[in-house]
Amino acid sequence: ERPHELLAVSCANMNLEVALANGEREAAAARAFHELPAWRRALRRIVPALLLTLIIELFVAFIVSEYTDTFKKYTLLIAFQPVISALSGNVGLQTMATITQGLPLGLFHGRRMGQGMGHEMRAGVL
Repeated sequence: ERPHELLAVSCANMNLEVALANGEREAAAARAFHELPAWRRALRRIVPALLLTLIIELFVAFIVSEYTDTFKKYTLLIAFQPVISALSGNVGLQTMATITQGLPLGLFHGRRMGQGMGHEMRAGVL
């Protein structure tokens, strides 16, 4: 065999070993997190997301309260609020599904994150 072929095989073996070690480390961390009591898991994952959502919704409530006169004048505008809310929820759900699909494919990591996001944004604009 040629020296560059041996080097390529050696690098591939090293990459595989690193990937396996990283996978084992991530699996151990996931197991440890899963074994935490429910209240600790909630504090780490759920409460921060709920607080962020609350802050965003308070901002929206402030904006809506500033336009009460407009809403009184054009009551049909208020009828679109549930539609807009449902659309934003669907967009969030589709984004999570896309990212979950893209992670094992390597679309959303490091320097290629913009490439994967751009691909999905082009589809969304259409």
